[in-house]
Amino acid sequence: MYQNQESNVDQANLAISESIFVCPTYYLLKAFGERAWKGEFAIPPGLHGNDILYYFTSGSAYNNSQFTTAFSNSFMAMVMHETPDDRYTPGDITPSWTSWRNGSTEMMFNETSAGVPDIYPFKTDIAVLERCAQNAESDACNYWLNVSAYSAQ
Repeated sequence: MYQNQESNVDQANLAISESIFVCPTYYLLKAFGERAWKGEFAIPPGLHGNDILYYFTSGSAYNNSQFTTAFSNSFMAMVMHETPDDRYTPGDITPSWTSWRNGSTEMMFNETSAGVPDIYPFKTDIAVLERCAQNAESDACNYWLNVSAYSAQ
């Protein structure tokens, strides 16, 4: 399934990420339909769990008030108004954010090399969607969906 990747390590990384994070995320997005949004936290190093400090503004490594407001308000708007697209705080620089079902739109939360917030919508990579497709026998994520009962995903 991943034999066309550069090395055994690349193959293992792709298999692990798609089975644990990537494909289950897209299955949930599809299941929740109009009530699903996808954002990507990419402040370096962008590791799983690094985003936690930014949800509640409790001392983050990237100390930028515009970024912190945009990121935390998206989360709180979802909690309070059932959409991250509600701008209830002045100064929120997050662009308009439609549900994922409407055009496979995701929101990137990052910073530029100059340290300026870099928050923008983008379309999900079609290659990812093809790998996570549930209707093609050869797709990697179809495999992960079929074995989900055995992998707890």
